[in-house]
Amino acid sequence: MVFVVFLMAMSFLYNYYGTPRMEEMEKEEDEPSLQKGRKVKNIQKGSREKKAVKRRYEKVEPPLQRNLGSETSRKPAKQQRISSELTGEMSSPLSQQCSISLSDFTFLHFLGRGASGEVMTASWRNKDEIVVVKVIKKDAVSTNSILSECCTLKIARECLFLCEGLAAFQTQSHAFLVMPFLWGGSLASYLVKKSCLEIYEARFYSAEIICGLEFLHSHGILHLDIKPENLLFDGDGHMRIGDFGLVKENYTGDDQAFGVIGTTTHMAPEVAVNSKYGTSADWWSFGVTLFQMLVGCLPTNLEKMCSLYPSRAKKFRLPRELPEDSNNILSELLEKDPEHRLGVKGNTRLHSFYSTINWNDLERKNIQPPYQPQRESIVDSMWQIQEQSLSFMDSEMTESSSGDSQDIPGLSFLSSKWRD
Repeated sequence: MVFVVFLMAMSFLYNYYGTPRMEEMEKEEDEPSLQKGRKVKNIQKGSREKKAVKRRYEKVEPPLQRNLGSETSRKPAKQQRISSELTGEMSSPLSQQCSISLSDFTFLHFLGRGASGEVMTASWRNKDEIVVVKVIKKDAVSTNSILSECCTLKIARECLFLCEGLAAFQTQSHAFLVMPFLWGGSLASYLVKKSCLEIYEARFYSAEIICGLEFLHSHGILHLDIKPENLLFDGDGHMRIGDFGLVKENYTGDDQAFGVIGTTTHMAPEVAVNSKYGTSADWWSFGVTLFQMLVGCLPTNLEKMCSLYPSRAKKFRLPRELPEDSNNILSELLEKDPEHRLGVKGNTRLHSFYSTINWNDLERKNIQPPYQPQRESIVDSMWQIQEQSLSFMDSEMTESSSGDSQDIPGLSFLSSKWRD
């Protein structure tokens, strides 16, 4: 009897204390799963918001984009050269999307400043070469524009006549685009020294520009800012097209763009009047640039050529001192009707002005350039960076704690040339 009472008591204690504990354990086991489910849901929601931008960028190089997007370093970036006050910014998720960050660079020379930021030379911790870093303020330039420039820099690696991109990374308030430093300087600087080019020089360098332009157009990209300042000599004296800050993408075939964009002195008439335009806009800018090469100045009646009132527009005047084929190509490139402009109507390479060019040798860079840059003279023309030139560093320190700036999906990349 006592034994039966004992069993009943034990059963009561087990049911009273044991069962709730099992329920609590089951609840505790379920909580991580519920939390994990909420986290996945949040990630999926964020992915939908960024899907449009991401999809457009992945079209260019999806494997690289996916790999870089999934690699995040758990180690904070080392503060080797930049002030330790930037440590918080360097270890943020924004900088971890790429294996390089702001702390990896020592800035050397200031090259220029625009509305969106600064351009300067720098050295990287693992490389002896000098590079150019373009610093873009995220709140001053649209995300689409930054991504378009970044995308073009990646595509440019396939063309010998374009400035290629080595890397791109970002902080909370800035995007950083890294490119090779071209020691030869710009065509604009060269024209200042020489006034105008010999015809054989203009023929050679304009032919290299054609190669770069045709490559961009074949990939649906409009440059929209072809001018001597954006045409650069590499160390061997070959010409490269640079500055893709105004490019427009995905324009192939009969697709046309809208919007007044570019530099007024080189802007095509159809762009100036906010009409539809395509590759014709680049061929006009190329024509103005070729005019500068051959004559040493802009066309004197350029404003009338691009008049907002077509009835008042005049045909540009041909320089008398130029040979017939030179005047003829200028006339065909600076045709006001974009549908009849050389490059749109007819192949620029087949013009008689380029009859002596071996295009196969030119595209392989098997022809010796007329101009051989001297590195010392280029370095002397630069100037040391002053503290005020690194204004983006101050903004990183003040904004790194606010958390207001947005990450740009698909921006960061690292060229295979720079991978360890």
